[in-house]
Amino acid sequence: MVYLVNYDREGFYTISSSVLAWQFDLLKSIGRCRAYYKEIRPLLGNIEDERIKNYATHTCNKMFLSFIIDWCKIFGSENNKTHWKKLFKKHYTTDGTLICKEDAYINKVESVIFAECGMDLDGFKRAKKKMVKARNKFAAHVDIGEIPEMPYMDVPYGIAQAFCIFLSHIEGDNFETLDDLADMFEGEAMAFLRALNLEQ
Repeated sequence: MVYLVNYDREGFYTISSSVLAWQFDLLKSIGRCRAYYKEIRPLLGNIEDERIKNYATHTCNKMFLSFIIDWCKIFGSENNKTHWKKLFKKHYTTDGTLICKEDAYINKVESVIFAECGMDLDGFKRAKKKMVKARNKFAAHVDIGEIPEMPYMDVPYGIAQAFCIFLSHIEGDNFETLDDLADMFEGEAMAFLRALNLEQ
C-alpha cells in the first residue's frame, strides 16, 4: 500500500506503508540492542557467578552483533528490501503526473541525517562502509583470520535516530524516535539486571 505524506509543508512524498512497518521494527531493534549493550557491558567485570557472567557476556555480544546486522538492513546494501531508499514508492496522479521524484526524497532524508549528525555525504559513506565491513566479515559472515575494526555504536545510532526524526515529520507527533524510546529500552535492561541482582 502506498500513501501520500506531507513533510513540514515542504512537499509530498509517496511512501510504502509495508516497508515503513518493517523499518520501524528494525529501528526499535537497533535502539534496544544499543540500550541493552550499554546497560549490561559495564557490569560484566563485577559478576562473580561464572554461569551468569557467561550468559551476560554472550547476551552482550549478541546485542552488539544484532545492532550491526539490523542497522545494515536499513542503511547497508540498497538491495535490501528494508533499505531506507525503498520507503519511497513512485506514484502517479490520474493524469500520469509523477507526484514526487525519488531524488527529492533521497535529498531530504540525507539532509536530515547530515544536519542531525553533523556530517556530510563522505562521513555518511564512511560510517556505512565500516558497518557493512563489520557485518560481512564478522557479524553475519566470517572471514577466518580477519577480524575487522569494530565500529562504535554512537555514529550509526545517530544516523538511525536521524532517520527516525525524518519519519516523525511525515508520520506526525505520535511517531516515537529512538531517543523517545531510550528510557523504555534502558528500563527493560535494568529490570533484567534487577532480577539477577546485578544493578550498579
